[in-house]
Amino acid sequence: MVSKRYTWSLWLIALLLLVCLDISHARLYLTNVTTGEKAVYRSIDYEGDISDPYVITGVLVAIPLDADCCIHAPAMAWNETLHAPTNGTHISPVDSTVLILTRWQADGRECPTYATAMRDITDTIETLEIDLDYPPVSLLLFTAKGDSLENFGSANDEFYASYASDKPDYVNVAYVARDIGTLLHAQTLGAARLPLARVVQDMGVWNRFRESSTGVVMSVLLYVFVVPVLAFAVYYMARLVYIKRSLRDRRIIILIAAVLFLVGGLIVPMGYSQRPHEIFIRYVCWFFGYVAYTWVLVSWARIIRKTQKPRFWWMFTFLVYLGLLMMTAHCVSNCVYAVYVTNTTASAKSIIGTMVLPPVLALKAFFMAIYGTLFLRYIRRWVGVDNLRKAFRKLTYLTFTTFVAFIIFAVCATMTNSYFNSIVWVVPFRSICCSLMTAILAATTLAILHVHEKQPLAANPRSSPSTDVGTNLSGTMVATASFSQPKKVAQKRTLSPPALHPASSLGNTKGCEPLNQTQCLIPETPGPVSTSVGEETLTLEHSLITSASLPAMSGSPQITASTQLNDNPVSLRPHAPTAGRFTLTRPTTP
Repeated sequence: MVSKRYTWSLWLIALLLLVCLDISHARLYLTNVTTGEKAVYRSIDYEGDISDPYVITGVLVAIPLDADCCIHAPAMAWNETLHAPTNGTHISPVDSTVLILTRWQADGRECPTYATAMRDITDTIETLEIDLDYPPVSLLLFTAKGDSLENFGSANDEFYASYASDKPDYVNVAYVARDIGTLLHAQTLGAARLPLARVVQDMGVWNRFRESSTGVVMSVLLYVFVVPVLAFAVYYMARLVYIKRSLRDRRIIILIAAVLFLVGGLIVPMGYSQRPHEIFIRYVCWFFGYVAYTWVLVSWARIIRKTQKPRFWWMFTFLVYLGLLMMTAHCVSNCVYAVYVTNTTASAKSIIGTMVLPPVLALKAFFMAIYGTLFLRYIRRWVGVDNLRKAFRKLTYLTFTTFVAFIIFAVCATMTNSYFNSIVWVVPFRSICCSLMTAILAATTLAILHVHEKQPLAANPRSSPSTDVGTNLSGTMVATASFSQPKKVAQKRTLSPPALHPASSLGNTKGCEPLNQTQCLIPETPGPVSTSVGEETLTLEHSLITSASLPAMSGSPQITASTQLNDNPVSLRPHAPTAGRFTLTRPTTP
């Protein structure tokens, strides 16, 4: 069996090989017909669109770009004597035309991608070939965003550059570096004799990566991470639909969103070249998945809030909803950019995705870890029922996994910045991390729903006392809302006379208004009430408990209470920082 150290060594070697991939393939040979000077540059295929092998020799023509992002043919007609060499340099016969579009022209004319400019490419080619008598157009050269010293042409850089729908079938497409494209454009536009280009097809570093063993491993890990979780989610959802005979159930709605999230991550994964409609589908699925998880997270947070009062709780709540808002903005900005490409939408997408969203997710993850740790301490100290304690512990541990998922998400979002798009090893790293994050968030959501199903965190009022966990008075129970139960609406109750309390039995009581020497009245206004029973001090606060009573002095003191969620009694230990508005009585010992 291969050791872990040996496995990691293989991974490191593979990444180093990716970084050191041969990028010296020079496939564009340019000749100045006036001086005879020659230069050699790189030209590569668009990532995900490998052309059939070709060797094209043709005149290089710069295509002007208007202010409204429309291309048109140059004004100069073809004249073979003007484009022939004058110094006796041997040049292959000109049998094609090579067109070049530069990035700086596109950026200056509200044309963020070449897809917009490609709308008029067919008319431009017809004008060149028929009206101006140029040789047949065989190649389109696009200028990439990266310079020649970088690994330019990544699909992450050339985002949404969907030209396939407008590209004629007989025309190939290749990329040159940004600085080389600017140089070629300057040599070509308005020149008396156009330079000749000999272009040899080269798939480029990014397509070679796709066909490498590392690219295959990246694809395999995507299915390894996502498919098992997706299969369980579909099975779980189908079983619930069969049991409920309806889709109107909170768990089913959450499961539908989780399935969409997984399907989107599977068919439109991060790190692969996609069309605009595929990008749109990805972020719609992400939105539904994140909303479903936030729903589950808020329910977990309410349990903490109802059982204790952690410090800086407002910060956690703020980050939860701010994260939801930022994720919504992230998804919306990408969807808008997929269908409406401008420099403004491109900037908004980049700022939200790489500068705003990552720190929000990171802070949210750290606060979740802090409050989860505090909640575990509370569970160990105050929750007495074993099965409930185990359920709460599982719930909190599962929430800890989202700390890992959010940190991964923040790192991946940061690495979508254009600075990282020329680094080859970033692509598999980011893709694998995104697949892992998708699986973790979806699996955590499913596991939390499963915990609620196996150990309901709220007593079911329709269940029998023998099976309802809420009737167990031997330990500590905290009642919270269950996903499977509809939200209960508080009903107006008739006011009952104020409870009277034997002050002599209560001992030293604070927050209880004395009526006489033996009785006191719990105030109607919210506020804590504490009472001393021997050496034990019992403190209850208003928000969860509606009524509470102390047993007789014999035995260890406990509090039996009714909650606002249901009327099942709940047993609480002394010192429990339980919140609620209540009446407190202690019967006299017979």
